[in-house]
Amino acid sequence: MGILVLPHTEAEEKILREFLKENGIEFFFTETTSESHPGAYPQSIEEYNSEIAEAEAAYERGDSISAEELKKIMQTW
Repeated sequence: MGILVLPHTEAEEKILREFLKENGIEFFFTETTSESHPGAYPQSIEEYNSEIAEAEAAYERGDSISAEELKKIMQTW
């Protein structure tokens, strides 16, 4: 599992690095771009609306599961 963190300043990055190191948490830093990590950057209203429309269409096709089904699946993780 990975978590993408985008510190806003060098000071924030320094604090984050120190926190992770002190707590023995493995980490690495890499340059990110909107192409390499599209979910980490603000969406345009058009992109947002497109995702909503896609999700609604998937739901209408039956391409979804209930919360109860999700809970059962998660218990196997």
